[in-house]
Amino acid sequence: MAIVNEKLAEKSAARGIPSTPAFTPSSSKLPQKIRGADDVNQDIDMALQAEQGPGDETAISLDKSDPKRDLAPMNWSGFEQRYAEAIKELNDNEDELIDHFNHLSEAFTIWADSSAERDNGRALKRLKTRERYVQIQEKSLEDKKLHYTKVVEAFKQALQLFGE
Repeated sequence: MAIVNEKLAEKSAARGIPSTPAFTPSSSKLPQKIRGADDVNQDIDMALQAEQGPGDETAISLDKSDPKRDLAPMNWSGFEQRYAEAIKELNDNEDELIDHFNHLSEAFTIWADSSAERDNGRALKRLKTRERYVQIQEKSLEDKKLHYTKVVEAFKQALQLFGE
């Protein structure tokens, strides 16, 4: 976490943004100098330094290249086997993820279909209700028309009776 905070502080400083204490490490987390050093401003190199004695082959200097030194032969079949095992494991993990995704996709499809079926069923019921309402209103209008026709005929007959 301290490394992340340091990187964030560096990026903020590069952009000219003042660093906030939440993202900068406290002074107790910064590397401290070793006590007892001769110069207070001088850091002591903490790297292990092996002194190579005569015939000691355990410490190999990486600073100097020795063209005579041969590299150990590479076990390519072992490397290929480890690579194949790693790829197989990754493929198995990927297959599991794909199976899980497919399962979730099927569940979502079922949920979406059931929701659509429910909405379609409700829409059909609304349509039937509206049709029934229109049919009732049409019958009511037809009854009123018939009633008004009878009233008009009754007036005509009454006028004919008075006219005679």
